[in-house]
Amino acid sequence: TTPMQGGGGDAAEPASASRTADKKVANQKEKLREILGAARPSWGPKDLGAAENKLREVGANNLFTLKSLLDAPPESGLNRRLRDAGLKAFGPETLVALREQLAKSGVAPYLRKPRPATDIPSDSI
Repeated sequence: TTPMQGGGGDAAEPASASRTADKKVANQKEKLREILGAARPSWGPKDLGAAENKLREVGANNLFTLKSLLDAPPESGLNRRLRDAGLKAFGPETLVALREQLAKSGVAPYLRKPRPATDIPSDSI
């Protein structure tokens, strides 16, 4: 077939893009688990899993979002989101340890600051 007739070899592209996206998501989950484990080395797999689930529940499923929530004022930060979702908040030591691990990881300096809420179109809220 000719390109004008359709039916080209484009079918593999979406599958490839999907695999790439899946790898990125898996990589973000792994990095998040590493940060959690380094912040709280005494936590076992069950505790780490519970913490990951809490973070996922409030949308902190990547390092950028986690850092943004940790840097936000208390009234809109990570623990506020957790409480609003009916979940137990992290203790102050854990919050400090998470911030420290993000900084030590070398990832935090490269995370851009979120745009102020006023820059977000109202129809996307």
